[in-house]
Amino acid sequence: MSNERVQYKQNWTDHEKEDALRCFQWYGNSFNYIADVMGNKTVEQIEEFYAENRELVDTVKKQFDDGYKSQLSIKQVP
Repeated sequence: MSNERVQYKQNWTDHEKEDALRCFQWYGNSFNYIADVMGNKTVEQIEEFYAENRELVDTVKKQFDDGYKSQLSIKQVP
C-alpha cells in the first residue's frame, strides 16, 4: 500500500472551474459525486465553489437544462 496522499489544491485553475461547471450541469448539487469525479477537490471545496459562484452555477445549469429539454422536444417531432 502506498503512503502517497492525493493532493487537494486550494486554488482553482480555469480548467478546473470549467470542469466544475460541467459537473454541476450533469450532476446537479451532488457535491460528493462532483468531488469524486473531479478527484482533486474535496467536498468542502466543491461546496465553497458553489457558494462563491452560485449565480453562475445556477445560470449554467438552467441553460443546460433548457437546451437538453429543447433537444428532447425536437427528437419527439415525427
